[in-house]
Formats: sequence, C-alpha cells, structure tokens
Amino acid sequence: MSSRVRKIRENAYVMNTIGIAVFIALWWLAVEARLISPLFVASPLAVVQVLFTQTASLAQNTYITLVTLVESFLVAAAIGILAGAVTGAFDVADWVISPILDLLRSVPNVAWVPLAIIWFGIGIESQIFVSAFSAFFPIFTNTYVGFKSVRPSFIRAGYNLGASDRDVFFRIRLPASLGQVFPGLKLGIQNGMAGLIAIEFLDSTSGLGFMMGEASDFFKANIVIMDMLMIGLLGFALTMTLVLAEKRFLGWQRRTS
Repeated sequence: MSSRVRKIRENAYVMNTIGIAVFIALWWLAVEARLISPLFVASPLAVVQVLFTQTASLAQNTYITLVTLVESFLVAAAIGILAGAVTGAFDVADWVISPILDLLRSVPNVAWVPLAIIWFGIGIESQIFVSAFSAFFPIFTNTYVGFKSVRPSFIRAGYNLGASDRDVFFRIRLPASLGQVFPGLKLGIQNGMAGLIAIEFLDSTSGLGFMMGEASDFFKANIVIMDMLMIGLLGFALTMTLVLAEKRFLGWQRRTS
C-alpha cells in the first residue's frame, strides 16, 4: 500500500471519528437542553448505563439473536445459492421456478409472521423461518443474475477444451458468478436481521427484538436505543465477516484485473 493511499485512509478514519463525536455531542446537548424529551430519546449517558445495569439480560438476548440470525442466514444462503444457480444455469428450471418466486417476492416479509406462527408455533422455528425467508430473495436474485451474466464465450471455450457439464458449472459458472453472490449475501444478512427483529418484537420471549418491545411498553428509551445499537453492531460485524470472505475468495479477480 502506497503512503498516499495510507494517508487517505488515516484521514478518513479521523473524519469518521470526528463525525461520530459531533453527533453524540449534539445528541447530548439536545437532550440536556430539553429540546428533545428524555422520555422519547434518552441521553447518551443513560444509554451507556444500560451496559452496566442490564449486562446479563443484554448479553443473553444479544447471544440469542446472534445464534438465531446465523442459523437463519445459513439456511437462506444454502437454499438461495442453490436455487439461484440452478435457475440461472438451466432454462427449464428458470421457466418453472422463477414465476413462483416472483409471486412470493411481492409479499412483504412481515406478512409471513402470522403464517409462520400457524405452521411452527411460537418459538425458534417460526423465527428462523421468517428471518431465512427475508434473507433468501437477495441471495437468490444475485446468484441468479451472476449465473446468467457469465459470458457465453467462457462456456463455449470450456466445452471446446473438453470440459464436462459438471466442470462448466463448478469451474466456470460458479467462480464467475461469485462477484454477484457476495453482495447478495451481504444484503441477505441485513434483510434477515430485519425479519428476525420483527418477529422477535411481535412474537418471542427472548432476543433483542423482544427486549426492545418490553422496554417500549414501559417507555425505557435508553434500553430501546441500546438494543438498536447492538443490532447495528451485530449487522456490521457479520457484514464485515462476509467482506473478508469475499476478499479471500475473489482475490484472484483483483490480481487478474
């Protein structure tokens, strides 16, 4: 990395830190000056106090949400990548499967909560279903587009060199489509988080969504805001994990570009 690029990144980090500090300062001043009622927006100090007064509950509910989200995401990723790859690579599958998924895609994710409760009852199964369903479509769509976007000349070259259908699928189509798959995974985990928090809020006895709902019933804005921050941190951490995986699996694209 050149010194110029390093300097630019260092300046960006400094500016990001300053921006966050200014935002927190304005937030604190607005609450202290009663421009915003503490009943609706707690001060930063009140939010930080939650870390010490609700440590056990916050840690437990964060862990439950994290585990459920990871399980849901793995289910969505497996099904979404498989469905996207098959429909993107084979026209017959595209003609049969895509219209059904296009119909289901139009239904808001939250609308599946009542049906999930009917099917699976109140518990982890309904939460995984709603979260996985929310994460599925971005993963499926990007995988589908990735497979459809593979250059036909690459496929013809593979067949001309004696590659089998299996070789073309796994050694040409799949690697060439990963540039689209990873953005879908990152968007999918964000959608999965949104779906999970929604069903935890509406129908759960644990998790950050449940904790937010319980706190909102008693106007505990500091707990609600802390839960929101934890949700953001979880989403950021999981997204960055996918970014690192993307660099690991797509490093060859940067080296050849």
